[in-house]
Amino acid sequence: NTLNTQFDRIVFPSLNRLNKDWNPKWSSAISVKPGVWTTEIAIPFSQLKLASPSEGTVWRGNLCREEKGLGENSSYFLTGGHFTDPSFFGAIVFGDLSLSLTKEITVFEEGIKNIKERIEKENFVDLLTKIDAISNNLQRIKEQVPSELTEKTHYQKLKREVAMLRISFENLAFKFYALKDEYLVWQKNPLNSLSLLRNKIPMNLKKTKEINLIMGMNEEEMVSLVITNLRDNPLCGRIMVSRFKDGKGQFISPDFIELRAPVFVELRGHKLVDDLLPSLNEINEITIPARENKEILFIVDSHNLSAGNYKGIIDIRPFERKTVKTVKFNISVLPVDLKEDHLRFWPFGIFSGIPEELLGDYIKDMAHHRGNAFTMSSGRVPNPVLDAQKRVKEPFEAHKLPFFNKLLSLCKEYWAEETIVAVPTFRAYPYLERKGLEYLSPEWKNALKTYFTALIAHLKEFGFSEENIALFPYDEISGKEGSERFCEVAKIIKEVNPKVKIFLTQGGHTALEDIKITSPYVDIWCPNVMHLSKKDKMAVMKATGKPIWSYDNRIARLTGSPLTVRKYAWMSWKENLQGIGSWAYDYWAGDPWSEFDAKSKRSNRAYIYPGKRGPIPSRRWEAFRETMEDHETLFCLKNAIKEAKNKKIDISLSQRLLNEAVNTVLKSDNPDVISQYKVEILKEIVRLQNL
Repeated sequence: NTLNTQFDRIVFPSLNRLNKDWNPKWSSAISVKPGVWTTEIAIPFSQLKLASPSEGTVWRGNLCREEKGLGENSSYFLTGGHFTDPSFFGAIVFGDLSLSLTKEITVFEEGIKNIKERIEKENFVDLLTKIDAISNNLQRIKEQVPSELTEKTHYQKLKREVAMLRISFENLAFKFYALKDEYLVWQKNPLNSLSLLRNKIPMNLKKTKEINLIMGMNEEEMVSLVITNLRDNPLCGRIMVSRFKDGKGQFISPDFIELRAPVFVELRGHKLVDDLLPSLNEINEITIPARENKEILFIVDSHNLSAGNYKGIIDIRPFERKTVKTVKFNISVLPVDLKEDHLRFWPFGIFSGIPEELLGDYIKDMAHHRGNAFTMSSGRVPNPVLDAQKRVKEPFEAHKLPFFNKLLSLCKEYWAEETIVAVPTFRAYPYLERKGLEYLSPEWKNALKTYFTALIAHLKEFGFSEENIALFPYDEISGKEGSERFCEVAKIIKEVNPKVKIFLTQGGHTALEDIKITSPYVDIWCPNVMHLSKKDKMAVMKATGKPIWSYDNRIARLTGSPLTVRKYAWMSWKENLQGIGSWAYDYWAGDPWSEFDAKSKRSNRAYIYPGKRGPIPSRRWEAFRETMEDHETLFCLKNAIKEAKNKKIDISLSQRLLNEAVNTVLKSDNPDVISQYKVEILKEIVRLQNL
């Protein structure tokens, strides 16, 4: 800042971590003049634990500014306020601009060469002339790049010329494929957005004629197909999944496959992301605009399938064109049962603005995505009612009780028997104090005893056992006063019923001392993921021997990464956590279809969208279900290793695979790595089972 005060922190998006204790040595200098101030910063590469970049190396990064007094945010590359989101970063070129531009041109030349070879095979003379013209112009630009390019304006001029040639090349690529075909079918990873390829064809495009999916029993897997419309008018048609046979050659209904078509929503900064995943209509109809790509997600559910091989086809049938493309769909269900969940998943539900007649669909959806720790907004939990003498007249407010009861009954109906219900009660204490009961007075304590006794009994009436009831007395505890207040409430809960669990979150402001003060009373720790790198805090929690869950709220935003969500359970496995969670399942600050609504200063945090017939999932929400299945896969391998060890079987390769998979997945930004390792793990489990 203007006082030359330095602050630094490091963020690990793929590990869901933020570390403010990171303390590199770097230099800064400040100059303050009327109306303006400047800073110069020098950061040694050694402090980043990286080698000095070679000439022409390009990193992605940004320079951002917060002006606290006026509330101004600004950045060199437009971020829409998301300073640490790498998808908004721009190019930072090290050293020689000339070398950087030359490298970019060289990569471009490879793409031109690739397409030219295909055009020559087809002998499209007109296109050959045009691609030669693009190649010659690119060569001309390359020759104009001096050995030392220092003028920014000159660099930008040449960059613009290269960009214009790239547009011409992309148009030519569309024309080439259009001469051969009306549309293309190809695959991509379901976790990746199509936003950067909405109207482009990948240079290394490989047409898809066959899909091979390997999965376990009692899980769901996503498969993505992209259809590229090469024509200058929309492509309308339908997708047909049919002719499925089991391993005995018997025809079976493909009702275990659901089709969804991602839809784009707009973020701040005019960024588009295809986060919304509505189902196709009853006839699986699709419409693809001219020269655009359309993704179709196939969600395969193996819950009602036996282990074995299944083969069918996917037909893309345009209405007005004769060309029907068929993709073979081969599914192998391995005899690995992923039905159980050895990891707790608590999606925090707000349940505000959801039509009451559709509420069951939302509760069922949370359970379907392997939620097994039910919690709700504190505003949905009724407070006690006092009489004129400030004694508890009724344990629950009458106007809140029906909705509260409906949530509990729906949870009991749709969620698993061993579900933990975590009830936030932190609105009850300030409510009592507003009604005139003094904190820690005998009346205050008696009122809470009556309230907690009635609440626990009420939960038991709905079929929840004491072992599956967790009271959530405070949220993100912070400060000595807050910690001591928690302890006083926790004492009352334990006095009422010592078997009932006490659940407590530790937010960004929860200090080490807060954790130490509250530790005697916490039955389920739930630190924010940023605390997982704090060894001193984690040591106190682990020393209690109580389960440690975690939560990450950043990934609930529309800008949240599906890949980061998919890695969540892998991270929890490495950290030996027993639960994961996030706020919130359905928090819409205003318009659910907008990342930032003018009606609210808070951005939406939700994994689903409201539909006329129930919730519409996001790509991030499907990733949560898949990461839970990943964790169960890891557990099954660990269990198989244990059983093999008891049989005196060599487990060294299996153990190496387990360790390697977790470490590699957490370090990689390639979503294909997760898919590849999951298949390897499933196959290894089967191998161990057969020994």
